[in-house]
Amino acid sequence: MSDQPEASPLTRLVPVFAIVALVAMIAAAIFHVATLNEEPAPGFDRATAPAEPDYSASTSWLTRPESETPGGWERPWGVDVLWYSERIESYRGGWNAPIDWVGTEETAMTGDAWLNATPDQVKVFAPKRRYTSAFETPEEDRRAALELENEDVLSSFDYYADNDHRLRGLFVGGRGKGVEAAISIMEERIVGTEPYTSLFGGLIIAPGTSLSDDANIDLPACSRETPAYPCLLDLSALDETAAQESFNSTMSAFSQWLDENVAKPAAPLPPIETIQIAPINRPDGQ
Repeated sequence: MSDQPEASPLTRLVPVFAIVALVAMIAAAIFHVATLNEEPAPGFDRATAPAEPDYSASTSWLTRPESETPGGWERPWGVDVLWYSERIESYRGGWNAPIDWVGTEETAMTGDAWLNATPDQVKVFAPKRRYTSAFETPEEDRRAALELENEDVLSSFDYYADNDHRLRGLFVGGRGKGVEAAISIMEERIVGTEPYTSLFGGLIIAPGTSLSDDANIDLPACSRETPAYPCLLDLSALDETAAQESFNSTMSAFSQWLDENVAKPAAPLPPIETIQIAPINRPDGQ
């Protein structure tokens, strides 16, 4: 028989109290960390939004040809690709990120290096835009931020159309949310508007891009055997090497198709030089 005294009921409850206290402390710590990480979204205010991009400046483009492109009146027929990068949602300083935000410069074209090795007749234009941040609520503020971003998307095309198009063939495309931007261009600027409709090759989806379930793109798949334009060049399931091969072959095929099926535009006339002629002084009566 043991001489050790029997533990009292209070003593037996001490481990239980210790466990409950420990769980409470852990829960409090988790709540504290979560509270620190939850920054309330500021209200959207267009007056305090980042400055809009100036697309006449090279700093408003992720990539853009450095020299003037050959016009569509030359052979082979040139093709432009207007490319919209993935939206970067890690900005937390407001509803829209400035175009010179460091995150844009470092990661905007991540995964799109395959666009750097294009055929000679293909040129890529990738404009910056004021990305919508990760804030989700209030809903009306997020809608306003998305509208601001889309204004940049449309403005970038308008600048390109007025200054860079030169009657070349045209594809639009993007990665991730950039595909939505490309679709916006297609629907609001290209379809039904000449000369872009006649020179439109189609839409490109970048490798690794997953479209939302409600995405409805009514275009036939691009095919070299039975070319029909505009078409959908879906590279989402391909690796970079295969994507680059498919992209390059499609661009070359479209350039050839334009040369064989579309009337060549006339080259623009050289600028007219105005010559001032001094008046002729004649003798009286002559």
